[in-house]
Amino acid sequence: MLRGQGHPADAARVVEDFLKKYDSPTARTIGFYELASSLAADSEENLNEALDLASRSLEAAPDEVKPFSLAALGWVYYKKKDYDSAIKFLKRSCESSPTPSSLHRLGMAMLAAQVSRRRPRPPSEGQDGGVARGAPEEDPRTGQDELAHDRNGVARQARAIAALPR
Repeated sequence: MLRGQGHPADAARVVEDFLKKYDSPTARTIGFYELASSLAADSEENLNEALDLASRSLEAAPDEVKPFSLAALGWVYYKKKDYDSAIKFLKRSCESSPTPSSLHRLGMAMLAAQVSRRRPRPPSEGQDGGVARGAPEEDPRTGQDELAHDRNGVARQARAIAALPR
């Protein structure tokens, strides 16, 4: 709630106090999850720390809350533009407990991976004709990124998500 009201530092302090007071696996899972989610949402600068916290959340997680830790880990990888890892963790989360948020993020990761694989690298990134990694490029005609225009890709991703085992 504090994070949503624009007080991320206060939210982090509350979670850190919570972690000092409670040491159960579930408490550690929730605490590390919240800290990782805050860092991933608030800044691109602390993604390595967010990755560490999300990993710690997964390590501590009892089975019934693992999907949330997996989703957090997948989202941090997405923010780091490591789409293959993002897909791996988000898919595991969706397979065990699909939520609208995790399904949406899985679709975003799958689409971003598809877009980044088909874009050739500029000559400065290597002469091997490899695959570029990174954020989608902006379309100068519309000001929207390439993902916003890939309607066929969105439909393919939606079908892939719908085909996940329940």
